[in-house]
Amino acid sequence: MANCVFCLNELKFMNTPTFGAGKLSDGGTICSSCFGKINNINPNVATNLKKETTASIMELFQQKSDEGIQQKTKLDENVPKEEKKKWKSGCLILVVIAALVIWLIYPTGERGLMMDAYRTAQHHVKQHLKSPATAEFPDFCKSFVEVVGKDSVVVNSFVDSQNAFGAMIRSHYTIRMHKRDRNWYSTFFEINGVRIQ
Repeated sequence: MANCVFCLNELKFMNTPTFGAGKLSDGGTICSSCFGKINNINPNVATNLKKETTASIMELFQQKSDEGIQQKTKLDENVPKEEKKKWKSGCLILVVIAALVIWLIYPTGERGLMMDAYRTAQHHVKQHLKSPATAEFPDFCKSFVEVVGKDSVVVNSFVDSQNAFGAMIRSHYTIRMHKRDRNWYSTFFEINGVRIQ
């Protein structure tokens, strides 16, 4: 069996152009895939393939390859300016988003102190619940936390959790805390009006 003169694939019934369309004037034969490539480059050459030689088709492929390289070079010359603009704006957007995320996760100043105290208060409250795994606290709100001094806060909020019978109940709590050496210490703690500490 013969092979395609360009890609060297074995020519079979399924990959050979029909009615002798893949025959060249010098006796070579091409496969359907190479015939399609020639047709994409120049349909006139593909329809009159019997008049072409292997060398002329190779020259056609080479011209198309050279044109592609020249077009790619022209595109590459223009791309950096546009890409740099996109890259700069993309980086700026990423920096802004990263700064926002960091600000939300690691707040500073009074807001950071309040959020940290609120999370610590939740931990203290969970230790005194019948079913701490079922505890549902509301999201942080400034109205729940009052700063009463340097590194001192009072947290007034509520928690929904199951009681001993499995019913969900709401408990209100107040906890006064003081921050010392990066740790919070409670100085007053009550749940539903019952003083715990």
